[in-house]
Amino acid sequence: MAKNKRNSHYEEQQLNDDFYNRFDFTDTRHFGLFLKKKHVNIDPKRLIKMIPTAITQKELEVMSKRNTKFFIPLKRKQEDYNIFLFMREIETIQKQWNEEYKPIIDETIEGIVAKQYMVGDDENLQMGIDSPAAANACANFNNMIARQEAEIKKAMVISSMYAQFFHQAAAHLEAITVKVLFLRNVKPKTSLRDAMAGALQTSKADFEKLNGYEYHNGFYRIWNFIKHNNEDTYNKLKSDFPSALRKGEYVQGNLAIYYVNFSNKLFQSLFRGLKLFYIDYCAKAFNETLFDSKWNYDSYFINLVKDHIEVIENPLGLDMFSEID
Repeated sequence: MAKNKRNSHYEEQQLNDDFYNRFDFTDTRHFGLFLKKKHVNIDPKRLIKMIPTAITQKELEVMSKRNTKFFIPLKRKQEDYNIFLFMREIETIQKQWNEEYKPIIDETIEGIVAKQYMVGDDENLQMGIDSPAAANACANFNNMIARQEAEIKKAMVISSMYAQFFHQAAAHLEAITVKVLFLRNVKPKTSLRDAMAGALQTSKADFEKLNGYEYHNGFYRIWNFIKHNNEDTYNKLKSDFPSALRKGEYVQGNLAIYYVNFSNKLFQSLFRGLKLFYIDYCAKAFNETLFDSKWNYDSYFINLVKDHIEVIENPLGLDMFSEID
């Protein structure tokens, strides 16, 4: 794509077809896209005329609410949106769970099969000591024990492998939270939670009343319990997010992972709830919306026009190694 030539007086000119047609189709100005050092200026009408599918009706409504001749996107790139960073992290975790970890765990669980005892396996029956009825009763008893042992093994595998993934996911989510707060110059002085709440001071929103707060809080309650494995973290989890626990009281010294009711249903509900929480949090803390993060940034429009020019110049999509007979 050709670079735009310096033109500092275009704001004063009448933006009509004659003006735009001065530029070659490889110049972004031909499409109503003006590249400047600090930001991008867009003439939505010209862009729509040249690329009818470039802007949706909802996006056009947002672009029309401006006091300037050109529309200037809110951000330079998508990564400048905190909501994008959070949502990308959660969706990556969710994809890893659905496509990588859960299939492996399911396959492992399916491989745990109880041993089958048959009447004819009884040595006493073979030696004529036991009757067939006694041998049958013995086989049934052994099968019952084998099934119980298999279920215990499955439960241990689920607890262990689910907890391992949960710990990894929580660490990743905390890391991206620290990154977002660092980019916003919010430095945690006491705890990460207090730092997040502190970022809401401008909007005066209540951290604990944000949409999805119970899932965010429950997520960390589970993590703290399986990390610290003590009665205090157990009681906090039981108080704030009891649905994540199995029935029965916690006994000090036992592994915490065996008390958490790990399941795919729990994970999916946490994924949904965390998304709700971060959408509301970023709206209140940073005045960002998920909708804007999908299109309202400079590189979105630059890439859109660049891809359109590429289609015109190279309609077959051939690379440098392709040959046309």
